[in-house]
Amino acid sequence: MILDTTVHTPEVKRIMAAKVGEPYSMMERIRMGGVGSKRMRINSVSEQFTTYFSNQLDTVYCNIEIRKAGFVIHFKKYQTVYSWLIPSNRLQIENDQVFTLISEEHRFSLTKDRLFNENKVFLQKLFVVN
Repeated sequence: MILDTTVHTPEVKRIMAAKVGEPYSMMERIRMGGVGSKRMRINSVSEQFTTYFSNQLDTVYCNIEIRKAGFVIHFKKYQTVYSWLIPSNRLQIENDQVFTLISEEHRFSLTKDRLFNENKVFLQKLFVVN
C-alpha cells in the first residue's frame, strides 16, 4: 500500500499502525541503534510505481524505516512524500548487482553506490528482522 504522508493526519497514522505496526519508542530506537536508514538512490521501480516517478528527471532517493510489524519505504516526488507500507511477512530481498526490495508485485531496486555502502549496518538489520 502506498500512502501520501506529506501531512501525518490521524487517519494516516491509524492506517500505518494497522498495516506495519506502531513506531518504536525513543528508548527502543536507542537500544536498537536506530530504526531508519540514510538516503539511498533508487535505480529502478516496477510498473506500479511509474505514476509516482513519471516526468521526473532528477535522481530519486528513498529511505527505509523499520516498524514493529513491517517496513516503510519513504520517497518523494516534488513536494509530496509517499510511503510504501510493507508487512514483515511480505518483504523479499534480492541482493545481486542491485539491492531489490519486493512485496507482491511491487519492486524497488537501489543502486549499490557510496550511499548504499553507508547503510550496510542498517541493511543488516533488515535481514535479521525479516
